Amino acid sequence: MSNQNAFGDVFWFDSRNSYDSGEGEEEGEDPRLGPAGQSDWSDRPTGGGGDNGGEGDNEGATERAITTIGDAMSMLTDRFESQIQKAIENLTPFNTPVHGDGEARIAFYTLLPVPHQRRFFLKIASAQRSWPRLRSLFGAPPYSFLHAQDSAMLNATGIAHTRAHMAYEEARITNYSQFGAGQLTDEYSREYRVVDTAATESDILPSSLSLTSSSNNRVQFIVRVQKRSKQERIRRMKDQFMRKTILFPVSGDVIVLRETKRLLKLQGRSRDTTSQNAFKVLQVRPRDMNASTASVLAMRA
Repeated sequence: MSNQNAFGDVFWFDSRNSYDSGEGEEEGEDPRLGPAGQSDWSDRPTGGGGDNGGEGDNEGATERAITTIGDAMSMLTDRFESQIQKAIENLTPFNTPVHGDGEARIAFYTLLPVPHQRRFFLKIASAQRSWPRLRSLFGAPPYSFLHAQDSAMLNATGIAHTRAHMAYEEARITNYSQFGAGQLTDEYSREYRVVDTAATESDILPSSLSLTSSSNNRVQFIVRVQKRSKQERIRRMKDQFMRKTILFPVSGDVIVLRETKRLLKLQGRSRDTTSQNAFKVLQVRPRDMNASTASVLAMRA
Protein backbone atom coordinates (compact mmCIF):
# COMPACT_ATOMS: atom_id res chain seq x y z
CA MET A 1 0.00 0.00 0.00
CA SER A 2 1.37 3.46 -0.84
CA ASN A 3 0.21 7.05 -0.81
CA GLN A 4 1.67 10.22 -2.38
CA ASN A 5 1.21 13.40 -0.34
CA ALA A 6 1.39 17.02 -1.43
CA PHE A 7 5.08 17.23 -0.59
CA GLY A 8 6.03 14.24 -2.71
CA ASP A 9 6.74 11.97 0.27
CA VAL A 10 5.78 8.34 -0.14
CA PHE A 11 4.57 6.26 2.80
CA TRP A 12 4.31 2.49 3.02
CA PHE A 13 2.56 0.32 5.55
CA ASP A 14 2.77 -3.43 5.07
CA SER A 15 -0.43 -4.76 6.62
CA ARG A 16 0.56 -8.32 5.72
CA ASN A 17 3.29 -8.40 8.35
CA SER A 18 2.59 -9.23 11.98
CA TYR A 19 4.59 -7.37 14.58
CA ASP A 20 5.39 -8.46 18.12
CA SER A 21 6.31 -6.22 21.03
CA GLY A 22 9.85 -4.94 21.62
CA GLU A 23 12.23 -2.01 21.94
CA GLY A 24 14.11 0.47 19.75
CA GLU A 25 15.23 4.16 19.91
CA GLU A 26 14.63 7.64 18.48
CA GLU A 27 16.21 10.98 17.76
CA GLY A 28 14.01 14.07 17.70
CA GLU A 29 13.23 17.50 19.06
CA ASP A 30 11.95 17.94 22.59
CA PRO A 31 8.87 20.17 22.30
CA ARG A 32 9.13 21.46 25.88
CA LEU A 33 12.85 22.21 26.01
CA GLY A 34 13.35 25.80 27.12
CA PRO A 35 16.14 28.30 26.40
CA ALA A 36 19.65 26.88 26.68
CA GLY A 37 18.13 23.45 27.15
CA GLN A 38 16.88 24.25 30.64
CA SER A 39 13.62 22.90 32.03
CA ASP A 40 12.06 21.81 35.30
CA TRP A 41 10.21 18.74 34.12
CA SER A 42 8.40 17.68 37.27
CA ASP A 43 6.95 21.10 38.10
CA ARG A 44 6.89 22.86 34.76
CA PRO A 45 3.42 23.70 33.34
CA THR A 46 2.32 21.96 30.18
CA GLY A 47 2.46 25.03 27.98
CA GLY A 48 5.68 26.40 26.54
CA GLY A 49 7.81 26.39 23.41
CA GLY A 50 7.81 23.94 20.55
CA ASP A 51 4.65 22.58 18.97
CA ASN A 52 2.39 22.06 21.95
CA GLY A 53 0.03 24.54 20.38
CA GLY A 54 -0.17 26.76 23.45
CA GLU A 55 -1.57 24.06 25.68
CA GLY A 56 -2.18 25.08 29.29
CA ASP A 57 -1.36 23.52 32.61
CA ASN A 58 -4.59 21.49 32.79
CA GLU A 59 -4.45 20.27 29.21
CA GLY A 60 -2.83 16.94 30.08
CA ALA A 61 -5.23 16.03 32.88
CA THR A 62 -7.49 13.03 32.33
CA GLU A 63 -11.07 12.81 33.55
CA ARG A 64 -10.82 9.10 34.37
CA ALA A 65 -8.43 7.26 36.63
CA ILE A 66 -5.60 5.49 34.81
CA THR A 67 -4.45 2.51 36.86
CA THR A 68 -3.50 -0.26 34.44
CA ILE A 69 -1.64 -0.34 31.14
CA GLY A 70 -4.95 -1.21 29.48
CA ASP A 71 -6.52 1.94 30.94
CA ALA A 72 -3.69 3.98 29.45
CA MET A 73 -4.01 2.27 26.05
CA SER A 74 -7.75 3.00 25.98
CA MET A 75 -7.34 6.64 26.99
CA LEU A 76 -4.57 7.20 24.47
CA THR A 77 -6.58 5.58 21.67
CA ASP A 78 -9.43 8.01 22.29
CA ARG A 79 -7.07 10.98 22.53
CA PHE A 80 -5.07 10.17 19.39
CA GLU A 81 -8.20 9.44 17.34
CA SER A 82 -9.62 12.77 18.50
CA GLN A 83 -6.45 14.60 17.45
CA ILE A 84 -6.43 12.93 14.04
CA GLN A 85 -10.09 13.74 13.45
CA LYS A 86 -9.58 17.35 14.56
CA ALA A 87 -6.78 17.80 12.02
CA ILE A 88 -8.90 16.28 9.24
CA GLU A 89 -11.87 18.52 10.00
CA ASN A 90 -9.65 21.62 10.15
CA LEU A 91 -7.86 20.71 6.89
CA THR A 92 -4.56 20.94 8.77
CA PRO A 93 -1.51 20.80 6.46
CA PHE A 94 0.62 17.69 6.38
CA ASN A 95 2.97 17.29 9.41
CA THR A 96 1.61 20.47 11.01
CA PRO A 97 0.66 20.17 14.70
CA VAL A 98 -2.74 21.10 16.07
CA HIS A 99 -3.66 22.09 19.62
CA GLY A 100 -3.38 19.02 21.85
CA ASP A 101 -0.82 17.06 19.80
CA GLY A 102 2.03 17.85 22.20
CA GLU A 103 0.13 16.65 25.26
CA ALA A 104 -0.99 13.48 23.47
CA ARG A 105 2.63 12.71 22.61
CA ILE A 106 3.82 13.38 26.18
CA ALA A 107 1.12 11.08 27.58
CA PHE A 108 2.11 8.34 25.13
CA TYR A 109 5.81 8.41 26.02
CA THR A 110 5.18 8.85 29.75
CA LEU A 111 2.51 6.25 30.48
CA LEU A 112 3.22 3.26 28.24
CA PRO A 113 6.04 0.73 28.61
CA VAL A 114 8.11 0.38 25.43
CA PRO A 115 6.46 -2.87 24.16
CA HIS A 116 3.05 -1.24 24.42
CA GLN A 117 4.30 1.93 22.75
CA ARG A 118 5.15 -0.24 19.77
CA ARG A 119 1.78 -1.98 19.70
CA PHE A 120 -0.01 1.35 19.98
CA PHE A 121 2.01 2.96 17.20
CA LEU A 122 1.46 0.02 14.85
CA LYS A 123 -2.28 0.21 15.46
CA ILE A 124 -2.42 3.97 14.79
CA ALA A 125 -0.06 3.84 11.79
CA SER A 126 -2.01 1.01 10.13
CA ALA A 127 -4.71 3.56 9.22
CA GLN A 128 -3.80 5.71 6.22
CA ARG A 129 -5.71 8.68 7.67
CA SER A 130 -3.09 8.89 10.45
CA TRP A 131 -0.04 9.23 8.22
CA PRO A 132 -0.11 13.06 7.96
CA ARG A 133 -0.26 13.18 11.78
CA LEU A 134 2.59 10.83 12.76
CA ARG A 135 5.25 13.54 13.03
CA SER A 136 3.21 15.76 15.35
CA LEU A 137 1.85 12.89 17.46
CA PHE A 138 4.98 10.74 17.83
CA GLY A 139 7.87 13.03 16.92
CA ALA A 140 10.49 12.33 14.27
CA PRO A 141 11.85 8.84 13.56
CA PRO A 142 13.75 6.66 14.19
CA TYR A 143 11.52 5.52 17.04
CA SER A 144 12.95 3.82 20.09
CA PHE A 145 10.00 1.48 20.48
CA LEU A 146 10.25 -0.14 17.03
CA HIS A 147 12.23 -3.24 16.06
CA ALA A 148 14.84 -3.26 13.31
CA GLN A 149 12.47 -5.28 11.12
CA ASP A 150 9.90 -2.49 11.40
CA SER A 151 12.06 -0.13 9.33
CA ALA A 152 10.31 -1.07 6.08
CA MET A 153 6.79 -0.44 7.35
CA LEU A 154 6.84 3.29 6.47
CA ASN A 155 9.10 5.71 4.64
CA ALA A 156 10.75 7.78 7.39
CA THR A 157 11.52 10.61 4.94
CA GLY A 158 7.79 11.22 4.55
CA ILE A 159 7.56 11.94 8.27
CA ALA A 160 10.77 13.98 8.57
CA HIS A 161 12.78 15.00 5.51
CA THR A 162 16.12 14.48 7.23
CA ARG A 163 15.38 10.97 8.52
CA ALA A 164 16.04 7.76 6.61
CA HIS A 165 15.08 5.03 9.09
CA MET A 166 12.01 4.23 11.16
CA ALA A 167 13.97 2.17 13.70
CA TYR A 168 17.50 1.53 14.89
CA GLU A 169 19.43 -1.56 13.87
CA GLU A 170 20.05 -2.44 17.51
CA ALA A 171 18.12 -1.63 20.69
CA ARG A 172 19.67 1.27 22.60
CA ILE A 173 18.94 3.16 25.79
CA THR A 174 16.10 5.63 25.31
CA ASN A 175 17.28 9.09 24.35
CA TYR A 176 16.26 12.45 25.81
CA SER A 177 13.32 13.24 23.53
CA GLN A 178 11.67 9.81 23.79
CA PHE A 179 11.78 9.74 27.55
CA GLY A 180 8.41 11.42 28.07
CA ALA A 181 7.66 13.73 30.99
CA GLY A 182 9.26 11.59 33.68
CA GLN A 183 7.38 9.17 35.90
CA LEU A 184 9.50 9.50 39.05
CA THR A 185 11.96 12.02 40.41
CA ASP A 186 14.55 12.18 43.19
CA GLU A 187 15.68 15.04 45.42
CA TYR A 188 18.14 16.20 42.76
CA SER A 189 15.39 16.63 40.11
CA ARG A 190 16.71 13.67 38.12
CA GLU A 191 13.85 11.91 36.36
CA TYR A 192 13.23 8.19 36.09
CA ARG A 193 10.97 5.84 34.19
CA VAL A 194 10.49 2.17 34.99
CA VAL A 195 11.51 -0.42 32.39
CA ASP A 196 9.18 -3.44 32.28
CA THR A 197 9.11 -5.52 29.11
CA ALA A 198 6.98 -8.33 30.58
CA ALA A 199 3.95 -6.33 31.76
CA THR A 200 0.54 -7.05 30.23
CA GLU A 201 -2.38 -4.69 29.67
CA SER A 202 -4.10 -5.96 32.82
CA ASP A 203 -1.08 -5.08 34.96
CA ILE A 204 -0.76 -1.97 37.12
CA LEU A 205 1.32 0.75 35.44
CA PRO A 206 4.99 -0.11 36.19
CA SER A 207 5.52 3.46 37.47
CA SER A 208 3.19 2.72 40.42
CA LEU A 209 5.97 1.19 42.49
CA SER A 210 3.97 1.12 45.71
CA LEU A 211 1.24 -0.97 44.05
CA THR A 212 3.44 -3.40 42.15
CA SER A 213 4.78 -6.56 43.74
CA SER A 214 7.36 -5.84 46.44
CA SER A 215 8.86 -9.25 45.70
CA ASN A 216 10.47 -7.68 42.63
CA ASN A 217 13.41 -6.38 44.62
CA ARG A 218 15.38 -5.39 41.55
CA VAL A 219 13.99 -2.72 39.26
CA GLN A 220 15.41 -1.34 36.02
CA PHE A 221 15.05 2.37 35.32
CA ILE A 222 16.01 4.86 32.66
CA VAL A 223 17.25 8.07 34.30
CA ARG A 224 17.39 11.47 32.63
CA VAL A 225 19.25 14.56 33.79
CA GLN A 226 18.07 17.93 32.58
CA LYS A 227 20.04 19.54 29.78
CA ARG A 228 21.89 22.67 30.83
CA SER A 229 24.06 25.24 29.11
CA LYS A 230 27.82 24.89 29.46
CA GLN A 231 27.98 27.91 31.76
CA GLU A 232 25.23 26.53 33.98
CA ARG A 233 26.91 23.14 34.20
CA ILE A 234 30.17 24.77 35.30
CA ARG A 235 28.31 26.73 37.98
CA ARG A 236 26.54 23.64 39.30
CA MET A 237 29.71 21.56 39.40
CA LYS A 238 31.10 23.94 42.05
CA ASP A 239 28.34 23.04 44.53
CA GLN A 240 28.20 19.59 46.14
CA PHE A 241 24.40 19.35 46.01
CA MET A 242 23.82 21.04 42.66
CA ARG A 243 26.48 18.83 41.04
CA LYS A 244 24.22 15.84 41.44
CA THR A 245 21.44 17.52 39.45
CA ILE A 246 23.51 17.21 36.27
CA LEU A 247 25.20 13.86 36.96
CA PHE A 248 23.81 10.33 36.95
CA PRO A 249 23.60 8.45 40.25
CA VAL A 250 26.47 6.02 40.87
CA SER A 251 26.65 2.49 42.22
CA GLY A 252 26.03 2.45 45.96
CA ASP A 253 23.85 5.58 45.99
CA VAL A 254 20.47 5.35 47.73
CA ILE A 255 17.83 7.21 45.74
CA VAL A 256 14.38 8.06 47.08
CA LEU A 257 11.86 8.30 44.26
CA ARG A 258 8.44 9.90 44.23
CA GLU A 259 5.90 10.20 41.45
CA THR A 260 6.02 13.41 39.44
CA LYS A 261 3.16 15.91 39.36
CA ARG A 262 2.84 15.34 35.62
CA LEU A 263 2.39 11.58 36.06
CA LEU A 264 -0.27 12.09 38.73
CA LYS A 265 -2.08 14.50 36.42
CA LEU A 266 -1.96 12.08 33.49
CA GLN A 267 -3.36 9.33 35.70
CA GLY A 268 -6.13 11.53 37.06
CA ARG A 269 -4.80 11.28 40.62
CA SER A 270 -4.52 13.92 43.33
CA ARG A 271 -1.12 14.99 44.65
CA ASP A 272 -1.82 13.59 48.11
CA THR A 273 -1.82 10.06 46.66
CA THR A 274 1.87 10.14 45.81
CA SER A 275 4.27 7.69 47.47
CA GLN A 276 8.01 7.41 48.02
CA ASN A 277 10.23 4.37 47.45
CA ALA A 278 13.93 3.99 48.27
CA PHE A 279 16.36 2.09 46.05
CA LYS A 280 20.06 1.28 46.22
CA VAL A 281 21.79 1.74 42.86
CA LEU A 282 23.60 -1.39 41.67
CA GLN A 283 24.67 -0.45 38.15
CA VAL A 284 24.57 2.56 35.84
CA ARG A 285 25.15 2.47 32.08
CA PRO A 286 24.96 5.78 30.14
CA ARG A 287 23.54 5.80 26.63
CA ASP A 288 26.83 7.26 25.39
CA MET A 289 29.65 9.45 26.65
CA ASN A 290 27.76 12.76 26.46
CA ALA A 291 24.25 11.43 26.92
CA SER A 292 21.56 12.82 29.21
CA THR A 293 20.01 9.37 29.77
CA ALA A 294 21.31 6.16 31.30
CA SER A 295 20.11 2.71 32.28
CA VAL A 296 19.98 2.09 36.04
CA LEU A 297 19.66 -1.23 37.84
CA ALA A 298 18.57 -0.79 41.45
CA MET A 299 17.39 -2.81 44.42
CA ARG A 300 14.72 -1.84 46.90
CA ALA A 301 16.39 -0.43 49.96
